[in-house]
Amino acid sequence: FCFLYGCVTIAVMIICIGGFPGSGRRRLTHDLSKALGFYIYPLGETKRKPSFKGLHKFIRPARGSPYPDGILIQIYKRIVADFPLVSKMYPDIIVKDHFHREIPREFFFAEAEKYFGPPIIVWVDASTEQSVARLRDVLTSKEKKLAARLAVMETTRRDYQPFTREIHTVDYTANAEAAVRHVLELVKKR
Repeated sequence: FCFLYGCVTIAVMIICIGGFPGSGRRRLTHDLSKALGFYIYPLGETKRKPSFKGLHKFIRPARGSPYPDGILIQIYKRIVADFPLVSKMYPDIIVKDHFHREIPREFFFAEAEKYFGPPIIVWVDASTEQSVARLRDVLTSKEKKLAARLAVMETTRRDYQPFTREIHTVDYTANAEAAVRHVLELVKKR
C-alpha cells in the first residue's frame, strides 16, 4: 500500500492445519488464533451448508463417511471464491480441515497461495489410541456423534495420501505448548 509519505508492504499469510479427527486440530487452531490474532476461516460452516451436507448424505456409503474428493473440491471452490475479499479484510488467516486427500488439498493450497502466498502447512499428528481417547473425552455424552467421528477417523487414516509439499508436523496431544511454539517459530521465520 502506498501512502502520502511512502510505501508500506503488508505481508499476508495463511496457515493450513490438517490432521485426523481427535488429533487436536481445533484446539491448536484456537491457540494459534489467540496467540497471533489470526482470523479462523469457518471452513466447517461451509461444509455444513445444506447444499453440500445434503449431497454428501445422499451419496455417502455410511454414516461417518468423510466427504469424497468431488464434493471437497466444490467446497474448496466456494471457500476460495471468498478469498479476494477475505484477504483484504483479514490478511492473516488459519484454515483447518483434514487435508488427507491429495487432489482436493493441492487444489486448495494452490488457490490459497494466489491470495496469501505460500501456505504454512501444519500436520497435527496423533496415534490412533490418542485420537480415540480425545474423541471419547470430548464426546462423552454423544454416542452417535462419537461413532460417526470414529468412523471418519478410521476412513481418513485409511485413505490418507502423503503430502508432496513441505509440511510441519506437531503432536498437540503429547505437548500442546510445544506444538504452539513450533508454529509460532514458523510464522516468525516467514
